[in-house]
Amino acid sequence: MKISEYVDLLGNGMRLSNPMSFKAPVLITVPYIFIFTGSISIFPALIYILLSGITIFGISGIGYFINDFHDKKDDALTDKRNIFNQSTKPQQMVLLICVLIAAFGPWFIFPVTPLILGLLTTEILLFYMYSSEPFRLKDRKLLGVITDSIYAHTLPSLIAALTFIQISPTTTSTHTFIILFSLILWQFLLGLRNIILHQLDDHDRDVKSETTSFVIYFGKNKSWTLLKWFIIPLEILLFIVFIFTLSERAMVFWIFIITYLVYLISSIKKNSYTSILEPVRSFSYRFLDEYYINWYPICILLIFILSRYEFALLLVFHIIAFPSGLVFIRDKIYQLIRKRNFLIN
Repeated sequence: MKISEYVDLLGNGMRLSNPMSFKAPVLITVPYIFIFTGSISIFPALIYILLSGITIFGISGIGYFINDFHDKKDDALTDKRNIFNQSTKPQQMVLLICVLIAAFGPWFIFPVTPLILGLLTTEILLFYMYSSEPFRLKDRKLLGVITDSIYAHTLPSLIAALTFIQISPTTTSTHTFIILFSLILWQFLLGLRNIILHQLDDHDRDVKSETTSFVIYFGKNKSWTLLKWFIIPLEILLFIVFIFTLSERAMVFWIFIITYLVYLISSIKKNSYTSILEPVRSFSYRFLDEYYINWYPICILLIFILSRYEFALLLVFHIIAFPSGLVFIRDKIYQLIRKRNFLIN
């Protein structure tokens, strides 16, 4: 089998292109923040950032591998993509070895404290307990969505933060822990919103496979109401709190947010305004996720560059690693300029 075919199995068969496109840009921003607050030198930081990307890829792969193994029968019934239903056992073994090396190799270089080791172990255990019997936490209604949020968003952010706090040559301040606490709360709410939206999208397939998810148990209407009036407003509030804990330059960040919000509103036609901002799913994907994935990491780095010019190297790294973010921003700016020129003419 050609290397390109294994790459395709990793990216598309195991769906690792999803977390690397939609989760990694947000998660990799955690090290950026603690490199800045911990005064870590930029050249060692670049190496640690590269290792972070590798371990994010590997740990995500372990999660998908475990989940696909236990869901292969249900996925076959609903024609859902599953690596175990579209590859041979030798191919699966090669893929498993690749993700294990990527997941744990960097930790021979990263500092590993008992707490970090315990959190990494908890992450892997949650992967297993989420999809395997007799635990099968994904079918445990409220416990299922809480577990998903913890292993998909909260724990990775906490592990990343604690690792770079250990790398930092400076003494950990109270301010650092305030940043950490607000980050974890925001990530937990973001994770809750994502998994409930995912279950809403999978509602019909879950009914067919007799999966008792949170959305199946509480119903679509109650789930939408919970998202709209509680989870999403609280997520936004916690994100605001998190940004204000970062630095005295937090106000600069709001220039970017307000600019993006003005663009978003101005780009929506009058007759389609409610169809984009009113539905929970559209608001989540069109505003929140687009901002977190494409604008938030770059805005963070631009703010840090105001204090430490060498952070421009991290910005270059980020653009190379996640070029879609810059392309997205460029396209939005071009659209805004074209619209302005059209209105002037």
